[in-house]
Amino acid sequence: MSLLSQRELSCDLPFYGSVDIRYSGFKMAVVDANLFPAGFNNLSEEARTKAALAIQRFFAQKLPKAHSILLIAEEHTRNTWYLENVRVLKALIESAGLSVICATFLDPKVDNICDHSDFVMLETATGQLLQMYCFMRLLKGIQSGERVFDAAILNNDLTSGIAKSLQNLPFPIFPSIAAGWHSRLKSRHFHHANQIIEEMCQTEGLDPWLWRCDFDMVHSVDINDEASRERLAQSASDLFKKIDLKYTEYGIREKPLIFLKSDSGTYGMGVISIEDPSELLTLNRKARNNLSKGKSGQLMERFILQEGVSTLFKSKGYPAEPCLYSVYNQVAGGFFRVNTLKSERENLNSQGMLFEPMTEADAQGHMDTMSALARISGIACSHEITELSESL
Repeated sequence: MSLLSQRELSCDLPFYGSVDIRYSGFKMAVVDANLFPAGFNNLSEEARTKAALAIQRFFAQKLPKAHSILLIAEEHTRNTWYLENVRVLKALIESAGLSVICATFLDPKVDNICDHSDFVMLETATGQLLQMYCFMRLLKGIQSGERVFDAAILNNDLTSGIAKSLQNLPFPIFPSIAAGWHSRLKSRHFHHANQIIEEMCQTEGLDPWLWRCDFDMVHSVDINDEASRERLAQSASDLFKKIDLKYTEYGIREKPLIFLKSDSGTYGMGVISIEDPSELLTLNRKARNNLSKGKSGQLMERFILQEGVSTLFKSKGYPAEPCLYSVYNQVAGGFFRVNTLKSERENLNSQGMLFEPMTEADAQGHMDTMSALARISGIACSHEITELSESL
């Protein structure tokens, strides 16, 4: 049994997750990890089949008598591509032999739910219809015993916090509500992931730097405050020095790169790339505004400075990065995030982004390594969830 498999056996692995991977030619690393993936619609049919089998395996081991599942989605029901993701995820769970009802925190007055209906019919980006229930109305049935579910799958990252209505449900929720972006930190994830990579590389006599991103975290930041930007610049300067040493060691002529990111959150918000610490001292108003608030208007006060990795992958001539999807820590498949407006050294999860299929051939022989890194990320996520659940 491999060291990776041994570590997985000792963990309470998350229901699902996704990772973004960068490969520069001299190093490959996970640069972001999501516990509430929202791109199942971008997976190939082969990947969907693998995902369905992994879902079946998850419930066979966790809840072998489960029949009825509540899928809790994000509130942005006007995003038709997100709805397509929910529709595909629902179908995958159903193909594993379970019945599924989708729900979200709909507002009956805004979302056209009348007094005689608990749900609305929504059209996805592909023209398919999705029945979406009002969670608060379902909750009344759950509390009275009229509605019975064996588990809930959470596809809502809880950026704004944990709703009280989710805290006392009479069935388990996967992933844990403790692991939403209300409390999860990227720095915590990469601390665990880098530690695992370092320990495994020590066993094999390898340099862990080749498969991880060094980083630093700065908290209590007001991006509009000069003193805060000076602290960020100093942290960036220290990190650039560490990267320079490794580039010199390996004879790498590429210019070092750092990404400044919000330490929590998703959708590529609050991300910029820098090539010199001084850039942080001279951020213009537009850049500062982008670094001030994230999803749902949440203030950004903690930032992670992460070693940047450029991407060699291309799709249709544009820079691309692999996004791998896992269920129960088994990689089902992935796709390319492509950007028609950005370079290989920039954040691709931004304007100009589109998604393209990715095959084994497209992975250029790197699929096994990418899958191993995705599994390490899943183990790190399990450590995060354990810590966050204990503090809930």
